Formats: sequence, C-alpha cells, structure tokens
Amino acid sequence: MKFAHIADVHLGAWREPKLQELNLETFRKAIAICIDEKVGFVIIAGDLFDVAMPSVEILKEAVSELKRLKDSSIDCYVIAGSHDFSISGKTFLDVIEKAGLCRNISKFSERDLGNGDILTMLEVCEENNCIFAGIPGKKGGLETRTFKNLQMQPLHEYENKIKIFMMHTTLTEAKPKELYFIESVDTTELPAGFDYYAAGHLHIVFESEYKGKPVIYPGPLFPNNFQELEELKQGSFCIVDVTNSGTKIERRNIRLKDVLPVHVDVSGKNPEQATQEILKSIREHDISDKILTLKISGCIEGKTSDMDFDKINAETTGCYAMLRNTNDLTSSNINIEIQTKSNNIHDIENEIINRYVKDEKEWDFIPFINTLLHLDMEKQEGETVATFEARVNDEAVKILGLKEKM
Repeated sequence: MKFAHIADVHLGAWREPKLQELNLETFRKAIAICIDEKVGFVIIAGDLFDVAMPSVEILKEAVSELKRLKDSSIDCYVIAGSHDFSISGKTFLDVIEKAGLCRNISKFSERDLGNGDILTMLEVCEENNCIFAGIPGKKGGLETRTFKNLQMQPLHEYENKIKIFMMHTTLTEAKPKELYFIESVDTTELPAGFDYYAAGHLHIVFESEYKGKPVIYPGPLFPNNFQELEELKQGSFCIVDVTNSGTKIERRNIRLKDVLPVHVDVSGKNPEQATQEILKSIREHDISDKILTLKISGCIEGKTSDMDFDKINAETTGCYAMLRNTNDLTSSNINIEIQTKSNNIHDIENEIINRYVKDEKEWDFIPFINTLLHLDMEKQEGETVATFEARVNDEAVKILGLKEKM
C-alpha cells in the first residue's frame, strides 16, 4: 500500500502575499505529485491550516486541491494540529469532512479519573484496507497529557490490515535543544501495534523507530518563518510504501524558489556606514527571483531608525520576496538582552510562561494558562461581530467548564 504523509502545511500563515501564494503553490505541487504517483491515499498529520477559521480565499484553495484528490479517487485522512485545532470543536476541517473531501480520523472519548488524570479511550477507523487512529494537537502542548493514560481496543483482530497512527505532538527524542522547555511525549508512550507512526508539529525532518516500526516527521510542507527558510530552504513530505517485506520511505522535497541568506554585521558603524555595508552585501549576490533573507546584526553607533531602510528595500526589487530580520541589531544607546532563540510566537509564549513560574503550585497552573491561550483568536474576514463574539464565548464556556453561556 502506497500513501503520502504530509504535515504542517500552515495554509494562510504568511502575511507576505508572495510567500502566502508560494505556500499555496507548494501545496498544489504536493497534491500533483500524489496524483502522478497514484498513491492510495494521503494523510495530513495536523496543521493543514494556520488557524482554525482560515480566510475564505485560503479555504477555497484548500478545497480545490482536496477535490482534485477526490476526483482522482484518492482519499484524504486528517487530524487537527495545534494551529487549526479548536477546543470547542468548531473548525473548517469539520466543514471539509462534511463535504466528503477528507476524513478526520481522530476519534476518542475521555473520562476524568478523579485524581487530575484523564483516561483516553482511542477509537480506530477502518478504511482502504487500513486501520487509522490519531491524537490531534492542542495549543501549548496540552495533547501530551492524552498519551499518559491512553487505552484502545486490541489490534490483533486487524492482523492483515495496515495500521497507521497519526499524531501532532512533540516527541522527546526529536525535540531540539532550544525547545527544552516544551512538554513532550516519550516514544515509549505511543500505542503499540501500528505499522507506521505519522507525526507532525515539529518542523524538522526526523526518522526513528518504535518497536521496529518507523516514526516519521516529514518536515513542514513549506517553511513557516524566517529561520525555517534559512535552515530548510524548502518543504518536504514522504511517499510511504508498506508491504509484507517492510516499509519503504521516500522523501519528496519541494523547492519552487531558491532561498538566499545574506547576513550583515554592522557593529561599530554609524547609520550611514551600516546602510552602505548592507547595500554592498546585497550587490555581491544574484538576488533575481530568489527569496532573500536579510539578517542584520551588531551594535551601531547611533540610532537604528537613522538607517536608510527605504534605500535597502529599493536595492532588493529584483528578488521574488525579501524578509528582513533585525532582532540582533541594537544601538549603543540601549542594551537589550535577547533571551530566546525561537522565532515562533507559540514557542516564545511557552518559554516566557515556564521562565517565570516560581514554585510547584504555579507549575500546576501552567496547563490552565496554555488552555486559556486558545482564546487568542482574531475576527475573520467577513465574520460579523455577533458571530465572532459567539465563537469566542463558546470557546470560553468550553475552556472554563461552564454549563451555559454567560
């Protein structure tokens, strides 16, 4: 059985229009590859969308591509990720599923054990001569608690079927050192008996095994921020072929535009000298039709606001898109301590929360803080104020455990 494993598409994540379109084009390319290679089905291990309620334009593009799969008789199985998950259960993934364009295979029930622990009974879905089960992602890594007391029906009765477990979480074995503060799941906590463990959430390429079966992070389908563009330079997913003799995994890289990192240290220079140094560095490269990531660092003698960024922007008009990072640019007039290496807003939130807890009682309060972050929502284009208020209220009622609306 041959299938595609995609994760972390994050449609709608980029505010830069050209990069948002490139993200969509990468998704179109991945779907085209799946159709050309005649895969049996496609699995998306979380974060198809960057938010639970994407814009109409993003939704239209996603539906169009999923319909291409359906028209090619290729089924699509999904779980929600930490970005497109909603604690109230109201996401556009449900709308797409109702339209018959995908199936959300994350089915489980929870029971409070009375001691602060939750027992999760995982259900399986049987389709395409396969068995699917999955755990969705949640904001703040709250899904990690689901793995602590996880039960499911025995899989021995499905001996002749391919069994796939999908998850959107951080595995301890794959966790980068700079994300030490993030809650994670040990591989030993995964349910046994599956043939393939399809992971999403970490934007890395990672391969491991659990009880002799592959555990795979395919990487994001398209880089999701400045740092990922510089480090990954491309998106990727996997084509997996499971047979009686074993599992063959082939990575498919998608690079529609080259990424050109340009780093300039302007330490000790005045604003005019710093501007000229940056212009000189840009002119040394062929930036034509490339994604230029311009990182400016160092401590200048004077105000950073006196640097001529209009002139710098004009010098980059030939590139496909330009992103500028001045996080490490400071002035001799101020002293800023950079305390985090991550560019991801959710990672920064978690690090700040963990940094300022003072005692054991406050540690117990962290999961509730992470749950409250689900209320960090924006009003969507075309959404009325009344509808937006009702959506926020529904989330708050669910989060706070209230029985009726306020």
